[in-house]
Amino acid sequence: MPYNLERMVNHDERRAAEMEEVADTLRELGVEPLMTAATVKRQREMGQIGSQQAVRGTLNKDRVVMLGAVSAAARDRH
Repeated sequence: MPYNLERMVNHDERRAAEMEEVADTLRELGVEPLMTAATVKRQREMGQIGSQQAVRGTLNKDRVVMLGAVSAAARDRH
């Protein structure tokens, strides 16, 4: 789990950009990218959460600490 959280924190902004390209391709093909657009939104949000110092500072901690920081950051966004 810590590995996956670290990947989320460090790579979701890039993944969101890649998925946005997929969404554009689907639109060009005449397919409404419902799931792709939702994925872009979630990955972008998680990338923004992951860029916060409160979250980044937990990358070398255990998963409970990391999840707590991610959850707190997510709550603050809503």
